[in-house]
Amino acid sequence: MIEELKDLLFMTLGLGVVCTGISRLLTGRWFTPATWYWAVWVLCLFSYDYVLTLDMLPEPAPLTISVLTDAHMGAFYGFLAMAVFSRILPDSQRRVYTDRNERSYLDSIDLKKIDQLLIVYLLIALALLAYRITTVGKVDLTFLQAARESFIGQDKSAIRPLLWMIPISVPLTIILSSRLSSGSVRLQRPLLLLGICFLTAMADASRMKILQLLAVGGIMVVIVLDERRGERVRSFLSRYWMGAIVGGFCLMGLLQTIQIVRSTGSIDLLLEDPRQVLFPTNLMAYLAQGTSAMAVFYEAANEPLSGGDLTFGFPMKYGALLGLNEVPLSKADVFGHALRALDDPRVARGGISGIGMLLTDFGPENVWLASFCMAATLQILFVASVNRGFLGRALAVCCCMGAMFSVLNLWFLSAPMVMALVWTFLVGRWLKLPIWMTSHRSSGGP
Repeated sequence: MIEELKDLLFMTLGLGVVCTGISRLLTGRWFTPATWYWAVWVLCLFSYDYVLTLDMLPEPAPLTISVLTDAHMGAFYGFLAMAVFSRILPDSQRRVYTDRNERSYLDSIDLKKIDQLLIVYLLIALALLAYRITTVGKVDLTFLQAARESFIGQDKSAIRPLLWMIPISVPLTIILSSRLSSGSVRLQRPLLLLGICFLTAMADASRMKILQLLAVGGIMVVIVLDERRGERVRSFLSRYWMGAIVGGFCLMGLLQTIQIVRSTGSIDLLLEDPRQVLFPTNLMAYLAQGTSAMAVFYEAANEPLSGGDLTFGFPMKYGALLGLNEVPLSKADVFGHALRALDDPRVARGGISGIGMLLTDFGPENVWLASFCMAATLQILFVASVNRGFLGRALAVCCCMGAMFSVLNLWFLSAPMVMALVWTFLVGRWLKLPIWMTSHRSSGGP
């Protein structure tokens, strides 16, 4: 199936170029959820194709190629349909702010208040890490492995309030990223935010908290630079390009190290094969291969797995409380089924992708429609909310996050994203920011 994978890669690249170009013409923006979706899937498929030559992963199953083809075609038409539909929205929802003389409302926030929020987030991170250290009882090379097992298997009622407070990092990231791209804040505060996020990641040995914060920050920076029509792109890149490259490779090595030490409890595997840290495409390849893992599982299971906890689990959980649907399977159930059904441990190690969950939620015959609906929803929500105030900004960023993290099991309706929007509203009210603007101001900031 290697040749089929190559064909899929080139098809995805072609669809991405066409979709991004047409979306740019219709929405006036280069970077919409469509852009992030195609960029990350082309990178994942390229990495998967390359890593296959190293015999580090199994070839994709035939159903994998079929499912990914249907999903990408559905996403292509979904993104374009809503880009066309956005043309009938009021001009105030589509146009990019052009007055570059007025400072953004985010740039006017008192830095002392931002520091107060950073202190709150730091206290949350330290409390979670202290709780995890107390629970595990030791801090050594096996800590990450023990911390992850403790986080997955333990009742979280004692720290539930702290977990609900972690998404305060999202409004903080939006504010600091916007100000970084506009030149109204130095790099120290964003780096401090990243360091605090690292502490929360260590508390449950999870790389996702770091990845999501970086994704939110990167998306916000790009949105602001895109709106300013290149006004600050050159100065921004000239100042940060070297740090971004070096930091990116260091971060990739750190994330790979966390994963390996968390899985094995030692650094022996790193010493035996340092490529696993230094070769950044490994991580992206596993994300794409996660769809193949779910395809193999789907074919091996005795019956289709429906009502999964990963793609639409958050609303389904509350629907079950109201008697609207069956109680969805938990993440542990899904992984348990997969581990029992699969013989190749490399497949089980591939994880789960959002498209893989579309397969198991709706079946292979409905992947096209499900992907169309997801892409269309993300695209129209982004266009309708990106210029609508602080909460609108956060909603637009979450839409881009949903498209980007379709390579994982995180589309849009995840509990952390919903909590992030709640915290965005609360932080916005405290900072007296425009939460949601219902009319366009001719001289407004981005």
